Amino acid sequence: ARQDYPQYPNFNASTGAVVYFDKKSVLNRAYDKSLYFVIPPFAIDSLNNADPSSIGFKGTLYGNMLPPIDETLRIMPDNSMGFEHKTSAAGYKLYGGTATYNNTLRLDGNGLRGNGTINYLTTTLASQDFIFYVDSVTTKGTEVDTKAGKAEQATFPQMYVANYEMKWLPQVDSMFLFNKKEPFQLYESTASLNGQTILTSRGLFGKGTLFTKGSEAISKEMAFEQNEFSAHHADFEIKSSNAKKPALAGKDVFLDFDLQKNSANISPEKEGVAAIAFPYAQFKTSITKAVWNLEDETVKMSKPKDVAIANSYFYATKKELDSLVFNAEEAIYRIPLLQLDVFGVPYIQVADAKITPENNQLQILENATFETFKNATLVIDTLNGYHNLYNGTIDVLSRNQFKGKATYELVSAADTFAIEMTNFRQEVLQVGKKSVKRTVAEGKIEESQNILISPGMLYRGLANMDARKEALELDGEVKLDFKRIPNYDTWISYKSEAGQKKLEFNFNESVTNRGNPLVAGLHLGSKDNTLYTTFVTDRRSPDDVDLFRPTGLLSYDEEKQEYSIRSPKKNDPKALSGEVFTYNENTQKVNMEGPIRFLPYPEKGISLEASTLASGDLETKEFTFDVFLALNYDLPEQAVVMMGEDVNQALNKSGAPPANNDRTRLLYKVSEIIGDAAAREYDKLSVSNYTPLVSMSPKLRKTLVISDVTLQWSDEQKAWYSTTPLSISNIKDKDINGKTTGFLEIKPTPEGGSIINLFMQATPDSWYYFTYQNNRLGIWAYHEGFCDLIGSKSKINKAGGDDFAFYLSDIAETLNFVNRFRKTYLGIEEPYNLDSTPQIIAGEEKKKEKEADRDGF
Repeated sequence: ARQDYPQYPNFNASTGAVVYFDKKSVLNRAYDKSLYFVIPPFAIDSLNNADPSSIGFKGTLYGNMLPPIDETLRIMPDNSMGFEHKTSAAGYKLYGGTATYNNTLRLDGNGLRGNGTINYLTTTLASQDFIFYVDSVTTKGTEVDTKAGKAEQATFPQMYVANYEMKWLPQVDSMFLFNKKEPFQLYESTASLNGQTILTSRGLFGKGTLFTKGSEAISKEMAFEQNEFSAHHADFEIKSSNAKKPALAGKDVFLDFDLQKNSANISPEKEGVAAIAFPYAQFKTSITKAVWNLEDETVKMSKPKDVAIANSYFYATKKELDSLVFNAEEAIYRIPLLQLDVFGVPYIQVADAKITPENNQLQILENATFETFKNATLVIDTLNGYHNLYNGTIDVLSRNQFKGKATYELVSAADTFAIEMTNFRQEVLQVGKKSVKRTVAEGKIEESQNILISPGMLYRGLANMDARKEALELDGEVKLDFKRIPNYDTWISYKSEAGQKKLEFNFNESVTNRGNPLVAGLHLGSKDNTLYTTFVTDRRSPDDVDLFRPTGLLSYDEEKQEYSIRSPKKNDPKALSGEVFTYNENTQKVNMEGPIRFLPYPEKGISLEASTLASGDLETKEFTFDVFLALNYDLPEQAVVMMGEDVNQALNKSGAPPANNDRTRLLYKVSEIIGDAAAREYDKLSVSNYTPLVSMSPKLRKTLVISDVTLQWSDEQKAWYSTTPLSISNIKDKDINGKTTGFLEIKPTPEGGSIINLFMQATPDSWYYFTYQNNRLGIWAYHEGFCDLIGSKSKINKAGGDDFAFYLSDIAETLNFVNRFRKTYLGIEEPYNLDSTPQIIAGEEKKKEKEADRDGF
């Protein structure tokens, strides 16, 4: 039968119980068994009549989020087991750390939640709904308030934000905070951040967009301290009055903002990258360190010593400047003036020029406008550095264009000269299929500047510069830098060829500034028969006779300190023939090489073709000529053949030395008569086998060819005279090749003719004498047959005054000449003895003395 038990139903848990919250019904299974509620042993009866909400189980909540909480576990309105709890005034430590929670806690099907505050480090977070998870806390809270100060090992800034989101991961020491409506306010509202902050024991970090004191920084790597903040890989701008154009813009920079000093350090994250831009100046820079001083409103930039200058540069972003770039060590950007001052600029390369501003500093104004460079230096042609200029007033227009003026530094061996260059411009030159730009400029040299445009050469006129050419292009007048010629003022019209470095010009084609041809060489005075030289100086009289006239290029040898006029043939190292005339003003020495006229005026019945290696002393008026003579008389062929046979036999009998001892000098002289090819062929053949010189050319088939004799000029006698034996090469076709005693005198006459006296003696029984004057040739010889033939062929009695005629002289006239010659020219008083053996070597010592003066030959 049914009985009534009032205490039924009842529950008796003698061992207690544990309640877990790991079901899906509790915050979608957010917890595991680490969160649990322990109930000690208990017993409950009359459950049938009890109100479920009145049933409670006293016990303790355990979990890693909070310390153990003693509370009564009840059935909550959502039919889940839980409780509501108010913390102590001191609050509860969270997750075993230093963070503290205060106010109410609620546990039900929505999990463990709190309506209160979390105090962590220097920050207080308020929320009506903190959600506590095993490993984290989240919320959409009402405010975050961070006090400035130090906690643990870090300092924290003042920060405030309302309406925020938070996710805290205590185990990784990271509390993520997000602003919802208004941005984070930092540093007493002097900065605001729209984005995210991360609160850790190591400090406050963040990412997003930070606005402070007229600047904006966008970064994912921000760090905030009590009085400063930094940002890595930031995009940074210093704002200006134009919202669309900042005063400074940094891309991928490191930012370090010191709020106490009111300054910020800005530097590229990657060395050598132009990460900082100045939009008003339209320039970017890679300079390593920039300091923004908010009070001065400046940005000061500098390159550390350990950073290569190549990694510290500025380049233009303005299209018209065509990516102009230059290196620098320091710079200041003055924000109110929109002015960029740059220092430590080694140079700016513009086109083919390196331009260095004064004191290595420059100024860039708004819109990439360079302040005009004053006192700038320029090196033009960046490849070779041909041209150096200073004191420049230069406007840089782009990477490929500049204009202005500067002083050209012309360095010569004597001095350094200044030339004002203007109208700098870049011209296009077509080289094949390529268009090549180069810088050109114009200059003018005044006579008063006394500029040695090249050693030994003064210049006046235009001097134009072409960057590609080492030398200036000249179009003006040149004057030789003579110092010992009084009132010398001969200016030569001159225009240099393209790129000509050494100043030289064609003597024969050049004229003076008055249009007169140039004069140089050896001359005979028409009035007084004085022998003299000129070197780009006027003859003493227009009627004076040219005896030696050089051809070719006029130039100056700086090492020898002498001027020269050289035949173009001499440009070939193998050349033999060709005129050379040199003049050394310091020593007053001249040298001559080439053909020479010993007969100043036309003569009948005689010709004399000669070449020489000669020297002269203008102070002593001594001239010495090492000559090759091809002398031809209008004589019967039979007589000349007879003389040749006789002289050859006599020299062979006497054992006379050969005519030519110095092959080199012979080749230079004979080449003027027979040409280089024949002279070289003679040299080639005679090396291995004896070769008669006369066999090399019909031009040598003359009455008498003297291949070597030294003549000197007597200014007192106004005559040339021999000082050495006569080296007889040949007589007509007869090869002689021997030295003879001889005396040769060539004396121009005041009447406009010449006296030619020649005596040669091979042996006591072989000698010949010729004397020529006024179309008359007197002849005497030891050879009886020769004299008979001359006498029989003479037409002296029938010849008119203007006709040539030869006649027999006599022994008295012969000895008279020989004795006069020896006394006058050689200082020998003793009468000459025709019957004695000739002294072939007589006069050689005097020749050697003179040869010592012939420098260069």
